This record gives sequence, C-alpha cells and structure tokens, in this order.
Amino acid sequence: MMRSAGNRALHRGVACVMALAVLAILGVIMGTVFAQGLRGHRLADRRIDQLQTLWLARSGVEMAAARLVGEPLYAGEVMKPVPDSLVTVKVQGHGGLYVIRSEGRYAIESNAPLMRRLERRFRLIGASGDRRLDAAGSEL
Repeated sequence: MMRSAGNRALHRGVACVMALAVLAILGVIMGTVFAQGLRGHRLADRRIDQLQTLWLARSGVEMAAARLVGEPLYAGEVMKPVPDSLVTVKVQGHGGLYVIRSEGRYAIESNAPLMRRLERRFRLIGASGDRRLDAAGSEL
C-alpha cells in the first residue's frame, strides 16, 4: 500500500512540474506574439505618418501650381493644412519656367518628426485670361 501512495504522490509531482513547464512555454509564446503585434502596430503607424508627409509635400506642389496660374509672381509660403504639420513652398520662376519646391513635415511636435521634399518643374502657357501650367517632364 505504501508503494501505491508513493506512486500517486510522484505522479502528482510530475504532473505539477509538467503543468508549470507547459504554462511557462505558453507564457513565452504569448509574450512573443504580443511583442510582434505591438511592433507591427508601431510599424503601421510609422508608415501612415510617412504617407501623410508625402501627401503634404504633394499638396504643397498642387497649391503652388494653382496659385501660379492666377499669380505668376507667387514666390511661395508656409502653411499648416492639418494639425501637427507644416508645408513650406518655394517657387522660382525663370522666363515662363517655374520650379516648385515643397517640403512637407508631419508629427512636428513629436520626438521623431518626418520630412519629405518634392521638386517639380512647370511651364506657364497662355495669356492672362487663359493661363495654364504644363508639367515639364515631371509627374506627381
């Protein structure tokens, strides 16, 4: 009888150790899955911010191009189209050919702001009432 009582205690001890080992392995796996998910979420957020910066720079080019049609002497400006952003536009004109430089910044109040620069060339065509811009070999 002693022997079977000792066996039961041994089996219970082995079962406890096995249960702890399985729980430890599951804990490590769950921690790894959580860390990967968090890393993926941060990467996705960063990509969203990068795209926002690109579109801010593009919008600067588009706004400058629209202003140039009505105001050929337009030289650029600094704007804040959305919160926590900054778009700087500079325009240089040389005899009907204009170079628009746009710099979009996003998350400017964070510790890791993003910046994107674009440069596009346009030719101003037409008279005062029928003015338009032609993209000189560049595409947005």
